[in-house]
Amino acid sequence: MKIHLDFDSKHWDNAQAKLLGAYNAKSGKGVLLSWSDKELAKEFTNVKAAANFKAAAGSVFHFTSSNGETIKVIGMGEKSKAKAEGVRRAIATAYKSVAGEKYDSVALDLASFNAVGNLGNCLELANEALILTSYKFENHKSEKTKNSFKEFCFYIADKKIKRSADKIIEKSTNLAESVNYARDLVLSLIHI
Repeated sequence: MKIHLDFDSKHWDNAQAKLLGAYNAKSGKGVLLSWSDKELAKEFTNVKAAANFKAAAGSVFHFTSSNGETIKVIGMGEKSKAKAEGVRRAIATAYKSVAGEKYDSVALDLASFNAVGNLGNCLELANEALILTSYKFENHKSEKTKNSFKEFCFYIADKKIKRSADKIIEKSTNLAESVNYARDLVLSLIHI
């Protein structure tokens, strides 16, 4: 699976599946949306079944957009309570919701998952969560399972982070892949 960043909405516009976060309103009525794509926010509010979606942490609501794209809205609970661990769990839920599906490309609107207040920190958390969640121990299998989608895109509408994004991705990728390597070592010893 190839992970890349999209600052120009080129990949976002062409993605077959789009993942967005939503927060539970403090009043308990409705959801709070901080989506980069305002047209999708309008479409979401027009879906009748969306009125029943409360954006509880770990919940998933999906619909098809007017362009035929699959949209999955991941509930994150109350924004004041959804901190770093809430972002990690929401990204894991988002990945699991598309992992077995047949999409060529999947895009995630990073701003909609930003519960930590800093887009750079959110990118680091999201990348770590994605790599750790996609881990599979398959060292002893002759046929390795492949993801159904070829690329996973983090859509970032804010270009201020563009300079530091590559370093953030490199740092978080190294950390997550190191954890996955340690998992491989431990699981290899168990299977001997």
